[in-house]
Amino acid sequence: MGGWIPSLRHREASGHRGLGLLPGLSVIPHFDRFIPRMGASLAQLALRPPAGIEVIGIDELTALVGSKTTLTVLGKGNVFRLDDKPASRHTEGAVIKLS
Repeated sequence: MGGWIPSLRHREASGHRGLGLLPGLSVIPHFDRFIPRMGASLAQLALRPPAGIEVIGIDELTALVGSKTTLTVLGKGNVFRLDDKPASRHTEGAVIKLS
């Protein structure tokens, strides 16, 4: 749905263009399960999107619902906004405003 899909399986690839329904967003699903398995070097590649793309990690059993500019976290897990330094964590009911 986002504007960019990171290449999580191939370290040398930078990623691919997404469907663009949310052009400034890249989502990493199953974040709580996937990131620990990736290792630090692959995670660094995955989290370096092109300019203008914001990366969001969504845990299993969790969803983001809303419009193109305002999303609400629903579910048991967390949502991580990964462009912040340090990354910000959002729990159920949190509202995330996209630029």
